Amino acid sequence: MLANGNVFIGWGAQPFFSEFSAGGQLLYDAHMHGTYESYRAYRFPWPPLRPGRPRSRASRMEPAAR
Repeated sequence: MLANGNVFIGWGAQPFFSEFSAGGQLLYDAHMHGTYESYRAYRFPWPPLRPGRPRSRASRMEPAAR
C-alpha cells in the first residue's frame, strides 16, 4: 500500500510490476527487459536534482533506413 491509497505490486519471480489506484484501476503495468532478474520491486518518489523544467527527455528513435 502506498501513502496515497494506491497499491504497488511486484509479481514475484517474474520481472513485472504494476500500480493500481485505490479504486482498482490499473495505472501502469511494466516489466524489466533483458536478463535482469529480481523477486523484489520498489516504488520511490523521484525528486528532481534541480527545480524547474527538465533539461533532457527520452523519445523513441525510428530505425535508420538501409
